[in-house]
Amino acid sequence: MRVLRFILITFLLVSAFSVVFYYLYLRYNFYDDVFIYLNIAQNAVETGTWQYFPLVNRPALLATSPIKITVLTISSYIGNILGFNERSLQSAKMVLIINGLISYIIWLPFWKRNFEIFLFLGIIYFVLALSLNSIFEFEGGLLFLWIATLIYNLKIKQDYDQPSVSFLFAMGLFIRPEITLPIVFVGLFYIITIKGMNAYFIHAIKSFAILTLLWVLIASFYKVWPIPVTYWAKSSLSTLFEDKHMIYYFFERLGRVSLKNINSQPEFYTLIGTLIVISFLLSFTKSTLSKIFSLILLLLYGFIYYKAPANYWWYYENALILIIGASTGFVISDNIPLIGRPRLKKFLMLYPASILLIVTIGSIFTDGPSMWSFKNPSRSQGYMYLATLAYRGVYNIDGIGYSFIKSPEIGITGYLSGKDGWIYDLGGLAQPLNLDSVQNSPIRFFYPKQLRLDASQDIQVLQQIHGRDFPIITVWAMEDRDYDNAMRKCGMVNVEGALCITW
Repeated sequence: MRVLRFILITFLLVSAFSVVFYYLYLRYNFYDDVFIYLNIAQNAVETGTWQYFPLVNRPALLATSPIKITVLTISSYIGNILGFNERSLQSAKMVLIINGLISYIIWLPFWKRNFEIFLFLGIIYFVLALSLNSIFEFEGGLLFLWIATLIYNLKIKQDYDQPSVSFLFAMGLFIRPEITLPIVFVGLFYIITIKGMNAYFIHAIKSFAILTLLWVLIASFYKVWPIPVTYWAKSSLSTLFEDKHMIYYFFERLGRVSLKNINSQPEFYTLIGTLIVISFLLSFTKSTLSKIFSLILLLLYGFIYYKAPANYWWYYENALILIIGASTGFVISDNIPLIGRPRLKKFLMLYPASILLIVTIGSIFTDGPSMWSFKNPSRSQGYMYLATLAYRGVYNIDGIGYSFIKSPEIGITGYLSGKDGWIYDLGGLAQPLNLDSVQNSPIRFFYPKQLRLDASQDIQVLQQIHGRDFPIITVWAMEDRDYDNAMRKCGMVNVEGALCITW
């Protein structure tokens, strides 16, 4: 056992240090949304609030995952203590690394009696972080560890530690509720109705109540409304950037995020994505009951993805991560509900390893999306340049002067602008827009009136701060450097910052 533990610790350290090297020396491309979370966390450190633009005192939370933003905020505090207190790419990388390590460690209490398996799970976790951006940068890592831990504990502790397992169910709803809710619902329904363990319902309600109270207190401490406004915006503007919903692209993009190193036709990626899902579902065909619950899960996720926006690529990574995490959980818990034929059973036992191998070979050490590259010409340079011009909510652009800006992307500029930042968010996250789909959405009733105000209210606050008004301009960071083409489309082109400006 000591030899096994030594081997596992060695592989864990190698994989963890590989991720550290990967982020520090190989990663230069990050989704703009990564910096939305980073900005919120750093605001907590610098100003004591999770508000995205503290200048205007709008108590809106733009982080969808309560546990993710809490862990990331702790990571930002640690990063600042270690000297990474500047708003820079290097500091952002270090905070993401610390966040990834803490996201793994917090699951240790559920694995005290099975430490070796926890080490093995950590190896898979860090290997996945080398291939899938969502593991460290969004909720993917928490989702992977949650579903694997939940399945394992259901098998091992189902009969004697109901509070612990029920707490895991409740935790899922604070990672990414729209993704975890179907699993929580089906899992609890199965345990309570089929297994007859009614006490689970009481324990689950208690756990959810405790976590909700804790979350409300934390949100209040950081001066934000506890229900993230992102639910309102994304559900109301799900086709703002693409005219189709997530379900339309699901199988193709599931294949694409699995094989980032391979350049092929959409049909090939669709085939890969379909095979991943079908082969996973085959492992749930042992009994009629398991088929029924699998169908219910499929219908629930189909409904969610039918309405979900298609342009957030890490959503597809999260789906892939859930598949890998669930299959890993079944294997390590020795609770594999497989088809009874021995050969097929042996084949399907290799499913998690096979998918992990495909993802590792197909995506390992790939950088993030090139359109937000900090190394090569991309949108990032424009947003970085724009941040240097920030002053108390306005931006001093050469040839225009101080102005309020509208932009569809608020992550990089918001993070690098710090306390001076404010942007009229054309994506609708920071402020609800004057669109019927937003203003008339029934979801608005989950928020106080002070959060139902559009950006004009923020502008009034900034006008009072400055004692004057400023022009409002729309700024787009250029993805390429074709300035001649940009000049034909834009009212003005700022060549130094590669910005397309319109009025």
